Amino acid sequence: MKHLLLLLLAACIAQPMLAQRHLGWYVGPSSAVTTVNGEVGILTGFEGGLVINHRFTVGFESYRLFNDIEADLPDAEGHRNTEFFFSGISAAYSVPFTPRLSVAPSLLVGGSEAHWREGFFNGMVGDWQRDDEHTTSLALVPGAGLNYMLTPRLHAIVKANYRFVTGGESRVMNQDDMRGFAGSLGLRLGRF
Repeated sequence: MKHLLLLLLAACIAQPMLAQRHLGWYVGPSSAVTTVNGEVGILTGFEGGLVINHRFTVGFESYRLFNDIEADLPDAEGHRNTEFFFSGISAAYSVPFTPRLSVAPSLLVGGSEAHWREGFFNGMVGDWQRDDEHTTSLALVPGAGLNYMLTPRLHAIVKANYRFVTGGESRVMNQDDMRGFAGSLGLRLGRF
């Protein structure tokens, strides 16, 4: 009965949004600056999704560490660089501030992992060198963004958020070192 009531509530909330029948899309690159293992990390990323009634977005985001950050302990071969990434499903709701500028609170729910690697362009180390004791951690990333319309088909977005990580273990870095504030900048191409 509880599940039926939740579905009914979701349908009541979604019905006004879907009544106008505008469905758009967006894709684009993104980059972020954050702390990883106590150091400044540069993340490169990609995002894409759907735009419902010009305001509500549901999509997918994925970020990977770009610069070299040393792990606390080396692996069996002496590698110390960290491979860190997180990705997940995101949702945001835009509130217009001016005709070109909107504010959008957001939430990303997904996973995060850390491994050893030899360097960004060398890729991850072989399977036999991986951290076999790691598990994927749950990542919750609440935040807010400013969305600026450069053209009707191209938007720039600046976001600030905090990454909560819990539920998994890794010898490469602990959960506290995977958490942190982040600022990101991205471009979105699409039909808004």
